[in-house]
Amino acid sequence: MKYWQSISFSEIDQYVEVAKVAEACGFEGVFLSDHLVHPEHLESRYPYSADGKPDFDATTEWPDCFSAFAAMSVATTKLRFATLVHILPLRHPFEVAKSVATASVISGGRVALGAGAGWIKEEFRQCDEEQGFSFHTLHEEDDHANAVFVLSWLPNRGSPAHNHKTWGVVVGIEGAETETWWRRLDDGSKPGHAELKRETVSTVGAGDVSCVMPDDIHTVWNDTDAVLISLHTYGKHINFTGRSQFDPDAGTEEPFVVVID
Repeated sequence: MKYWQSISFSEIDQYVEVAKVAEACGFEGVFLSDHLVHPEHLESRYPYSADGKPDFDATTEWPDCFSAFAAMSVATTKLRFATLVHILPLRHPFEVAKSVATASVISGGRVALGAGAGWIKEEFRQCDEEQGFSFHTLHEEDDHANAVFVLSWLPNRGSPAHNHKTWGVVVGIEGAETETWWRRLDDGSKPGHAELKRETVSTVGAGDVSCVMPDDIHTVWNDTDAVLISLHTYGKHINFTGRSQFDPDAGTEEPFVVVID
């Protein structure tokens, strides 16, 4: 039988010494837990205690697991390392793959990735205050095709009118977003100029689906007092399609690139 030891919540500056002792005691490996964000106030129920409250708080340190694994591996020869678990949906998959691969090479193949969504729903509700919403990458091909994101929208914030220059499917997860649809009146021959006419307004609630074609133009807005969550799938990563944002009142068009986690 092989035994593993969790060293989460140990002092970070003692990780290396703890790893040495674990190996000397015959442990197969050590685990580290992970959270990217720990909100000060939690509504999510902790699944591993009777009262639903964790025995850690927002002051708890959550170091980068794979940097820690690399450091501990240099001081050991056989001890293995694994995450329990790494909150994968909040990271770009390419960045995670690079971190895991680097730690694995340094350790001589002793690092394993345990991935999951975690239990803190609030982690997925963190939003870019300046932008008004946040993109969390779930999947993207090497050529940027078939990009999948979870979006969180701040209350009473939203996007400018925009197109996508690729197909898209949006599914409401939590809350209801308001979509305003526009029709372009000009032929697009004048750079930086666009004439739009408001057409219809629709709502995408939990479980509802909205589809967009490359030249469809809409505005997305959160009219509620809570953070909204929606799932977006695109034929191509939207920062690589050359899409535009519009100001219907000013009659302008300009490139639209968003900040993506």
